[in-house]
Amino acid sequence: MSEVENFSKYLKFLVDSAGRWGSITGALDYWIWIIGDPEFIETGSYSGFETKEGHWVACKSAQNQIYPNREEKHPFPLDVLEKITSHTAITLGEFELGETILIDNINPLRFCKNLQSLDICGNMVKTLEPIWHHKYIHTIWMEQTKVPDNEREKFELEHPDCKVYTQIFN
Repeated sequence: MSEVENFSKYLKFLVDSAGRWGSITGALDYWIWIIGDPEFIETGSYSGFETKEGHWVACKSAQNQIYPNREEKHPFPLDVLEKITSHTAITLGEFELGETILIDNINPLRFCKNLQSLDICGNMVKTLEPIWHHKYIHTIWMEQTKVPDNEREKFELEHPDCKVYTQIFN
């Protein structure tokens, strides 16, 4: 099974699990918005500050693909997931403008094996585990996340070529 199919299977599992719990909420809901965002699909950059009408229409369209089509094998088109998994740089939010994206994990990024640069500043992310074995990662911006100091230090030791820019808050 390809990495893209694994990504699709993972998203399907999340949607199915959320359906059993009665609703899709929280981090999963945000990831659906992020993955369905045209800007993120094309560039790897997501901001909720987008005001372009097309942004919201496309995101709603992506959500509509998920909610009524839960039974489909691949709720998101595989070509969209292929683009996402090929990103080398991902930015989640515009921290310098005061934006916080309400995600507490980066689990979907485990499928982005070519990732070189990641900006998760100002988010509630608690662990770097999903990207721990990405061999191309060379820069992580993670100011004001919930990643513990000891995990960050271990990551830096095990990835000496990766620059980690951070300020942790508890």
